[in-house]
Order: sequence, then C-alpha cells, then structure tokens
Amino acid sequence: MQIDTGACVSILPEYLYRGIPELKRKPLIGDKVSLTTYQGEPWMCWLKLRSTFKIKKLKKKYAKVFGPQIGEIKGKEVNLHLKPNTVPKFCKARPLPYTIKPLVDKELDVLERAGIIARVPYSDWLTPIVVVRKSSNAIRMCADYKVTLNPVLETEHYKLPTTEEMFSQLAKEFFFSHLDFASAYQQLKVSPKT
Repeated sequence: MQIDTGACVSILPEYLYRGIPELKRKPLIGDKVSLTTYQGEPWMCWLKLRSTFKIKKLKKKYAKVFGPQIGEIKGKEVNLHLKPNTVPKFCKARPLPYTIKPLVDKELDVLERAGIIARVPYSDWLTPIVVVRKSSNAIRMCADYKVTLNPVLETEHYKLPTTEEMFSQLAKEFFFSHLDFASAYQQLKVSPKT
C-alpha cells in the first residue's frame, strides 16, 4: 500500500483498514466526509464508506454481464475513416517464442469461435500482433496498429476532461461504480463497410 503523507485525509476500503494492526485500535470517525480538490472545488458531496449494494446478488442477477464470455456493445458500429489516397500496408507476422505459440493459437481459436475475428484467404492489410505474458502465465495479445492502420486514420479530436473536472461534475451524485470491461475493444463491432 502506498501512503501519501501530504494528505490530511486517507481513503481506503474497510477490509484494508481492519487488516492494518496499528489502525485496529483507532476508531473510525463518522461516515461522511466532504473533500475538495486543490482548486477548492467539491470532490464529492458525501462519501459513504460502507457499500449499500450486495455485489454477489448483482453478479447473480446479471450473470450474463458478469460472465467470462466477451460481450458485444449493441446498436453501435465503429466506422474507420481512412485518409485520402491511402495505400494498404501489409506487415508480416513477427516471430514468436516456441513456448508462447500454443497459447497464441489457443487464443486465436477462442476469438474465432466468439466471432470476434474470422479467417480470410487473402487481405491487402496485415497487422502484426504483440504478445505479452501476464503474471498468471496467460497471455495478452494485441494488434500493433501503430505500424499499419493508425498513421492513415482520420482521427476524431475530443478533449478528455481532467479528473478535477469530472469530480466537480459528479459532486452531487451519490452512487458510483467502477467498470472494467474485459477485452473492451473486442466488444466493439466494426461496420461491414470499414
């Protein structure tokens, strides 16, 4: 755990608080805290330190959403717009270590069965993949579009809000969630014309 000694308030889950022997003897003070950003804007009006939802019940009720399968965002397709006079780029596959090749083949089969990728006999475009072994010995496989597609895409410009701006907008809200979409980009359907 990292400690920020410059902060006058520390926020941590109750299970962590209970797991630190030095803090067990110190009582919790209240359950509502008002915090502000460095600019003095409200961070969140009220921060409830206790969860009001039963996670297990939600996971059971919405098992399809929380399941291990890769989902698909419905009703929205991604359109990629190429710069004028773009020439397709074909980059041959990078060599893989022999120990990782079976894992890559298995992952490609999973993606094909899920309908995320499809075999094609020929393509003008080919993007190499980058494979990284995770600490769990599984692999993370990503297409390296920086060498093929990214340079020729017409990009949309959108200014992302800062953390302070987002928290200021959420100041009067009471319920928050943290969502981590597994394989998020693979849940986006690319339009047939793209």
